[in-house]
Amino acid sequence: MNLKQLTAALFISGAAVLAGGGVTHADYPPGSGIVTPSDSTPDAGTTFTVTATACQVGETVTFSFQSVTTPVICSASNVATASFAAPATGGAFNGTAVYGTTGGTLNFTVNVAAPGGLPATGSSGSNTTMTIAAVLLASGIGIFLVAQRRRKLSVGVAA
Repeated sequence: MNLKQLTAALFISGAAVLAGGGVTHADYPPGSGIVTPSDSTPDAGTTFTVTATACQVGETVTFSFQSVTTPVICSASNVATASFAAPATGGAFNGTAVYGTTGGTLNFTVNVAAPGGLPATGSSGSNTTMTIAAVLLASGIGIFLVAQRRRKLSVGVAA
């Protein structure tokens, strides 16, 4: 493997690693809703919301969490949202959303942080770090390619 092939392989593999970081999801089965808590790891005693999607406009979606039942009418954007208080103790807690028209039941889970746990530190994401790494990688590859081109031109002139 010569230097050009090695450089191309490194560039392609680096681009594949950096480009493949997105998260996607699809409804399964198609047309089914998704129930998502706004914070899947709330602190004890804090308030979080739960959102149900793909409901029919005017349909009642009944949310249940920790013996609290909240019926909500689905909005024009096919979404229903309810608010709940996280329990005062830590642990995993389950809830449900029952779609009134279809009768479908979807589950959600929140993992409540135990009171007195460690404080949050640093950033929750690595977007800045990944951006800097991508720019540095691209710059390094560009400088390398320019140096290779210059080297070939200078060898050609000297000969």
